[in-house]
Amino acid sequence: MSFSDAIYIKSTREGPEIMANFCQHIFDDFVIKVGGVIGNRRTTVDKYPFSIDAKPSMATEFMKRMRMDNYGFVPNLLLPIFYSKSEEIWIKVNGESDIPPLRDVILKGVIGLITTSDDSIALFLDNPERDVLIRHAGELTLLEDPFWTEDRLLLFEDIPYRFKSP
Repeated sequence: MSFSDAIYIKSTREGPEIMANFCQHIFDDFVIKVGGVIGNRRTTVDKYPFSIDAKPSMATEFMKRMRMDNYGFVPNLLLPIFYSKSEEIWIKVNGESDIPPLRDVILKGVIGLITTSDDSIALFLDNPERDVLIRHAGELTLLEDPFWTEDRLLLFEDIPYRFKSP
């Protein structure tokens, strides 16, 4: 089983700057690699057990409308997050394979982005596919989901948010 979560962002900043901001909240050290061609510049950080990219969002018109309806903004940057398939990081939650400790790390990076920027942000989780967090126009919304454990909500101690049904 493979997981790949994603962070959708609308920002005036470039991928390398956003990646550095995100990673500084979750890693002690990291190396950013930048490649690709102009207009499709890709920024990557490979830090076991993660591989995180930052790339321009190349959504179709249909996807742009869907994102606008769901998020209130059209992302211009996508950060897909890939998790290692190494079995020692997977645990069973409610009989399903899950990766809560790794998602806790990613959540800390998202919170870092929220507290250090005005960017619009959406956190999308895989398996099952769903949005769990949207920050737009200064308002943070957590979508009602089993993802929001008491420990995860404590990470938002000084950040105002509201809950909303998906």
